[in-house]
Amino acid sequence: VRLERLSITCPLTLAYNERYLTPRMLEEMDRARRFGSPLSAALIGLDDFERVGEDWGSEIGDRVLRQFADRARAVVRRADALVRREDDFVLIMPHTDATQAMVVAERIRHSLCDRAIVLGTSQRIEQTVSLGVATWNECLSAKRLTQAAELGLNRARALGGNRVVAIEPSASRPPSAPPTA
Repeated sequence: VRLERLSITCPLTLAYNERYLTPRMLEEMDRARRFGSPLSAALIGLDDFERVGEDWGSEIGDRVLRQFADRARAVVRRADALVRREDDFVLIMPHTDATQAMVVAERIRHSLCDRAIVLGTSQRIEQTVSLGVATWNECLSAKRLTQAAELGLNRARALGGNRVVAIEPSASRPPSAPPTA
């Protein structure tokens, strides 16, 4: 069990890794369909994160990623899954409709922008985060849901960052077809 957990976890951030994303998303879609419950996802990106690496180095960048993941986990439910995808994160939010997802996304945003990341007695980094939020409908695949959230993230960044943008995803196939990866 320990080895299985390690195989799906990012050792730096302790978030799930990308291998975990699609199977968990499909599992939550199946559960949402079976129980008629909502499902939302957020794509989360640290604003101008490349600058942290350039200005402070990769070790500090790693510490910023870890502190962000810790703060995000502190403001979401245990049932939610935080997944690291390179420098971005995906948050899978079962039993969460579009309105609730926006509230969660704003909590994550405020957890970072309201207080600096402390790296030492005199080292502080002011870091913000942008989020794209999408809510699943039975017409969407896991990939399309993630793409919709990514569109929201891109719009948030284009608007200057440090914000949440919700996207209403369009259908990718008729409602009778099951979701695929």
